[in-house]
Amino acid sequence: MSGLVAKRLVFRFSVTERNQNQPRMPKPSEMARQWHPYNFSDTVVEGSYPISRPALELQLQELTINRKETEFEAFVRLLVQRELCPNLLPQTGPVGGGDSHTDTETIPVDEELARCRFWGPATAVVGQNWAFAISAQRDFATKIRNDLQKIAALERKYERVYFVTNQPVPDKKRRELETELARQHGFDVRIIDRTWIVEKILAHDHVDLLRDALRLEIPETRTTHTGPRDLANQRKLDELLSKFAKPFECYRTKYELASDYLRAGKLAARLEKTHVEIDAYFDKAFSIAQDVGHVALMVEALYHKAWRAYWWFDDFQAAAATFAEMMKLLDRVTDAVTATLFNTLHSCLLTGVRTEQLRLPATQIDTWGQLLQTKLESLAGDLSRPNNALHAKTTLIFRHLALRRDDPKIATSFAELGDCLAQANGLGQYPFMDFVEQLEKMGEDWCDQPGYVSLMDRLAPVIAERVGETKAVQSALKVGFQLLKKDRFSEALPRLAQVAKRARKDETRDELVQAVGGAAVCFQMLGLFWAARGSALAALHLGVRDIREFGQHANFVFQILVQLARCELALGRVGPFLAWYDMARLPAVRPSCEKIRDQDLDQLAVGLSALFAGLRSEDAHALRFLLKRLDETGLLLPGAVLAFCSGDTAQTSPLIQEAGAQLEHPLAEAVAVLRNDARRERLPEHLNGETGSFWRMETILCGVRYTVKCQNLPDLVWLAEEMLSALECTAAFLRLERIAFLAREFVCTLVRDDNHHGAPRWSEVHDFDQAPRLIVGPDIGKWLDEQHDLPDSPIHDFVLRALLSTTIDPPDAVLAEHQSLAESGATQMAYGLNVVRRVIHDIIGPKRYALSSD
Repeated sequence: MSGLVAKRLVFRFSVTERNQNQPRMPKPSEMARQWHPYNFSDTVVEGSYPISRPALELQLQELTINRKETEFEAFVRLLVQRELCPNLLPQTGPVGGGDSHTDTETIPVDEELARCRFWGPATAVVGQNWAFAISAQRDFATKIRNDLQKIAALERKYERVYFVTNQPVPDKKRRELETELARQHGFDVRIIDRTWIVEKILAHDHVDLLRDALRLEIPETRTTHTGPRDLANQRKLDELLSKFAKPFECYRTKYELASDYLRAGKLAARLEKTHVEIDAYFDKAFSIAQDVGHVALMVEALYHKAWRAYWWFDDFQAAAATFAEMMKLLDRVTDAVTATLFNTLHSCLLTGVRTEQLRLPATQIDTWGQLLQTKLESLAGDLSRPNNALHAKTTLIFRHLALRRDDPKIATSFAELGDCLAQANGLGQYPFMDFVEQLEKMGEDWCDQPGYVSLMDRLAPVIAERVGETKAVQSALKVGFQLLKKDRFSEALPRLAQVAKRARKDETRDELVQAVGGAAVCFQMLGLFWAARGSALAALHLGVRDIREFGQHANFVFQILVQLARCELALGRVGPFLAWYDMARLPAVRPSCEKIRDQDLDQLAVGLSALFAGLRSEDAHALRFLLKRLDETGLLLPGAVLAFCSGDTAQTSPLIQEAGAQLEHPLAEAVAVLRNDARRERLPEHLNGETGSFWRMETILCGVRYTVKCQNLPDLVWLAEEMLSALECTAAFLRLERIAFLAREFVCTLVRDDNHHGAPRWSEVHDFDQAPRLIVGPDIGKWLDEQHDLPDSPIHDFVLRALLSTTIDPPDAVLAEHQSLAESGATQMAYGLNVVRRVIHDIIGPKRYALSSD
């Protein structure tokens, strides 16, 4: 451990665990990528952009010096075709204008063909004559006057003339020239300068034109690895483009053509094409749908255009402008499906206004909302169309929830929503799963709202019936993790237990692993460290079937090992901690993020230092044989703290000397920080006997101290761990309003009898002994292995005996409460922790797990 790391460790322990700084609000595009990565490109581009802005500006500036006027003209024509209008006719003739004094001009296009054919991101020019003059001369002002004078004298008259120059033109100068020349010649004048050219090249990646048309030597500094998803989407888009080139041959109706343009826009967005190109597809879809008067398709085209502007490009203003166009069609909407699109987009814009990312007139968003509310109420009231009315009513309830989050009667709204979704069971056209997914997304912020969790519990059997058990399990798992993220651990735990109970099929193995792993986090945060470590080991067992697979699941395995080490610290167990810590440092379980790995290992080292700092001197002396191992493992700070607490000084201990030099202050100050930190109170102040011949393990539940004592033998220790894991897990699910605890202590002793073989047996004759003894034989490990497919009877018996002997309730009531836990999945989780012994045996072994001075 380096000096900087050691120094950082001490002071990290003295700050609060949570960052108090307000996090940056994520952009919509960042959230969309996180939620739905499959909607975005999977192509990976390595390297930098092949040309920088200054280099490109220099190249354009020196075109005349390098005698590349002709190349510049060809380049500009191709660029303009991509960016402004595709129907251009190149002119021939001498450099500087051509025989007709224009460098290119628009070609007349049949209006119907122009509307149906795809012309690229640029807008096709219909019914207008445009001319382009292109120049690389430095004196652009003189050149534009001369060129426009000649163009004005031509027989063909133009509505607009563009003058394109490689020189920079200040905004004020450009406006003055455009106004002056337009007034002089009677047509619209637009000046395109170097700044515009550079912006379009860099924004829309027109490097190919620089190489092919301008013949610039630009080295390729990027490597593109096209992803399989992009390959498939590009193939589909290419097929559509080939059909768009022959619209009259490939389409029987304009509705089909408009629908395909809509598909093309969605594909272009998934390929992350430019904003201009994506909009071009949706604009085409809208224009053609408008021709046939199909309102729903017109609304859908505008919706997807606004949706991509908001979630792909963070362009709030463009989304609002498109929504304003949508609102012009609201009166013509007759179905709830289309009306819901308005509501969804309005909610996004409302969020933008509330977060001050979107600026609109003060009353605009409210006016839109009132109009939308009226439309939905009208549709919901039309009971002659029950499916449509129920859809509109459901949307109204979602709208009410979104607008009135602080409503004290919000639970009533969730109940009404549940009624709507329940009524939809016989309606095939009702978008049940769309609303469920909307609820699941809402749960990320709303899972702690009254009525939300009850609604999701109510919907679970309906989801299973309509969609399947797998989807129901996935939905319940989302709710569990949403509650976990909100620190609602007691509420998350039963949901995760239900998932673990139901996710027993091969197709839901991932969900099972996540549920058990999530339960381990809940147990840990509730202070139930035996249950936490048992669940973590179960997740490891379920997620990685063979130790040889550790490298394939390095991130997952590393997280589990770190969690196990933290639990061992909380339980004051040094030997198991070192075993998990050593495993977490193995190259095979190295996670992808080295920074996180180092931080987690550093925090574990600080935790061990804090444990040593609070030990009694006699316990610190008992661990002195660890000093060499700590030094060899790289745990310099814990080793130095242990040496200090056992009486060594800087003069007698090289470890203390080295740590003091790296910390740049006496080690005593570091020990004082560790002892005085509030979190030190969570760590034990004495050892539990793991250095001797008899081990004592305990937990405190509902004011009762439950203890298991056993000889320091691997099989007995592992059995004791499973007993306490099962007890804590069961206690976490007990309804305390039905069970009352009275006793102060319960002590169970595991006794090994070399003459006993087979199933363990209890030495006393009744179930209410507060100090029972369990007799096990030397073959206890083999016997437990043979029982791995069945609940471990000694563990089951231990839990029942512990409850019966420490509560004041009648035995029948206690047994009934324990039996009821089976329905919630609690008992399956509690007694499913019997993998603890086998997992430890397989990946660590008894020697490395035990703590001894041998």
